[in-house]
Amino acid sequence: MDLWLYPPFRTRTSVGLVGTCVALGALHDGSIRPRAVRYFVDFCRFEDTVDEPSCTVVLYIGAPAEVVWDALTDPDITMRYWHNTRLESTWLVGDPLLFVRNGDVTDRNTILEVVKPQRLRYTFKPVFGDFASEAPSHVSMILDHDNGVTRLTLHHDQFAPDSAVLRACRIGWPMLLSSLKSLLECGTPLPHATFPAEA
Repeated sequence: MDLWLYPPFRTRTSVGLVGTCVALGALHDGSIRPRAVRYFVDFCRFEDTVDEPSCTVVLYIGAPAEVVWDALTDPDITMRYWHNTRLESTWLVGDPLLFVRNGDVTDRNTILEVVKPQRLRYTFKPVFGDFASEAPSHVSMILDHDNGVTRLTLHHDQFAPDSAVLRACRIGWPMLLSSLKSLLECGTPLPHATFPAEA
């Protein structure tokens, strides 16, 4: 299945993160066409302001909202596109949301809001490396659905000053959601790739 099945939803927004484009461009097996890459990159938008730093990623996925929701919350699915990371939670407000990679907890988050399959909010608190000392930031995901297409809007804000988490997220979120989209539309997530964080 080609990623360019929904060109009417193409938006002319600039991509502050180049990770998505580079990751897709690295696929040379013919499964993703150059035209697909062009449309796909246009689906992603990054916003960052000096006064209130934040990440916003918007993309369109050729799948119902319920399917996208399951891909965001089912640990057996998340580990397929989230680099072997399971998202483990009861998905009840106030309960923990753990990111578990290869048996190790990498993030200890808290569920703030759950409206299935439309809206999900949680704190974001990595507990490893240089990120461990930062206060929690906040992530929200909004799913809008129409005619078999889901618009996924991720907004990540309330970062600490000079946040290392923010710098990592400028690469991480677009690549991660790109891999989710690839999994749902093509049946295969993106291969693991590493890119330097933007300054």
